[in-house]
Order: sequence, then C-alpha cells, then structure tokens
Amino acid sequence: MLHGGAPCGCCAERLEHLSEARALCLVEIAKLPSMVVTYSEFVRGVRPPLEAEDTVTPEQTLAEAGISSNRQAKYQRRMSSLLAGRT
Repeated sequence: MLHGGAPCGCCAERLEHLSEARALCLVEIAKLPSMVVTYSEFVRGVRPPLEAEDTVTPEQTLAEAGISSNRQAKYQRRMSSLLAGRT
C-alpha cells in the first residue's frame, strides 16, 4: 500500500481477487444450513432401511468358515465346561 492509504496496483489486484474469493465462500456458507440433516430426520427416513438379507447370522458366518454345527456344538460344550470350572 502507498503511504496515503490507497493500495498500489499490485495490492489492488490482490484485494479484488480476495474479495471475489470471499464472496464465493460466503455463497457456499449460505448453502450449508439446507444441507444439514438432524439426527431425528436421519433416523426417520434419510438413511435407507436395512434389508433382511443384509443381516448375517452366526450360523451363516460359521458355515462360510467351513465349521459344521456339530463342531461348533462340541466347542460350545468345552467352553462351557472350562468356564464352569470343570475339565
């Protein structure tokens, strides 16, 4: 800036650029409240409902891992015995 308080040519260009950038930012900031979704709105319907097929049961997980129901039952009995203090 010059001593009289008026910006020089270089500073004037920078100030103009900053002013334009500020205006663009303010426009974007003004849009934000319309983008906000409250938690209750989110829970009531903004999120997609869960499909029944999305739920994976423990049995499905074990089957995919190649563990039979007999093997799992044997494991459960052993763990129950260990936790109960029996061997």
